[in-house]
Amino acid sequence: MADEESGGRKDPPPPPSPPLAEFDPAEPEEPQDGSRPPGKRWAWPATVAAAAVVGVGSGLGIGTLIEPDYTETEEYAAAQQEFAERESELDDRTAELDQAAEELAEFREKVETVDERSAELDELESKLDERSTELDERSEQLDERAEELDRREEEITAAELEIEENTIPGNGIYLVGEDVQPGRYRGNTESGRCYWARLSGTSGEFDELITNGSVRGPTVVTIASTDVAFETSRCGEWTRVD
Repeated sequence: MADEESGGRKDPPPPPSPPLAEFDPAEPEEPQDGSRPPGKRWAWPATVAAAAVVGVGSGLGIGTLIEPDYTETEEYAAAQQEFAERESELDDRTAELDQAAEELAEFREKVETVDERSAELDELESKLDERSTELDERSEQLDERAEELDRREEEITAAELEIEENTIPGNGIYLVGEDVQPGRYRGNTESGRCYWARLSGTSGEFDELITNGSVRGPTVVTIASTDVAFETSRCGEWTRVD
């Protein structure tokens, strides 16, 4: 740690301790006047050097032990605060993404429901189109049938009118040009005598009688356009033949 704090520099090693003088019991003791014998002049410097080395090592150890705690610095507290804020923002963002994912899932379900409903409506529309086509075809058939019935009715009506115009139904006096049309008519009586008369008037006077007849069985009478009326009795139905 001390090497890192000093920029990578290493302290120089302590100087080697000088050799200690060996103690020789035979050597003479120190003189009484305080002078030092020649063999012991290096003993004290060596002791001082050793103490210096120990002091340097102790100082390095003490410096390592009392290094300040970085977790209690303002920079660390600010970094922790920023980290907490960003973590909170991340949590909020995650919650927003989760909510968006949930809403997207719900929207997809709605889209699927709409698609299914749209498919059902398309199928129903197709069936309705088929039904409409069938109804159109049926309507055309009915129209054709109606036209056919109209033509038939017209034909029947025309035939009935023709029959009515060309038929004298039975007993009575019929005006020529209104009730009956001029022409040849055939009568057929099954029993008794058939009486008929062509008249020039309707007063009942004898001089208004143009011609008449009383016959049995089939008979033919020609009614002229100049006749005023035609009288028939017991002759049945008269039918125009031309």
